[in-house]
Amino acid sequence: ELDGTFGVRRRGYFTTVDGKESVVLSNKDSAFIKIDGNNATMLTRPDFQGEALCWRATADLDSLTIPEESMEPILAPESWEEKVGWSTNTVKLSEDEYLVGWHAVLKEDLSYKDGLALIDRNGKLLAISDYLLAPQGLVENYGDRPLVIFGDGLVRYEDYLIWIGGVSDYCIGIFIAGIEEALSKLREVR
Repeated sequence: ELDGTFGVRRRGYFTTVDGKESVVLSNKDSAFIKIDGNNATMLTRPDFQGEALCWRATADLDSLTIPEESMEPILAPESWEEKVGWSTNTVKLSEDEYLVGWHAVLKEDLSYKDGLALIDRNGKLLAISDYLLAPQGLVENYGDRPLVIFGDGLVRYEDYLIWIGGVSDYCIGIFIAGIEEALSKLREVR
């Protein structure tokens, strides 16, 4: 938590609580959907015994706790994927629709490929795309961690969607598409 001059006011980490017990999980690839006072609705990817999939949850920002009963898996790896995770912040599109980037690590070559997902304010998955970004060419296949495009930020600017992310732990990539074109790649989840 930062103060008005970006000084550190408080440091902490989330624990997952189950009644009387709490546990610190390896927890990556998280993004807030909505913050209301001290309560947050969020997307997260805790690591349960090596299983890496996308969850939704609620969190208490005062106590930095995630109640176990609030957690629900919403996106699991396909048979050809090693793991999946959230990649970007959420971008509000309407009162109850948010866009977020997600990624998968493929078993075949351990490459990272990225797509978009549409969720509601509670983190329920409404629509998802196939992979929209995948490493191509020398720059995206070379680096400290080859074959990776990893989203770090998603921005809506006028009629554009801007995806900002790391490329093979080597450089920063900026990918721009028309918002309508990006949304046309989503398919409804039933």
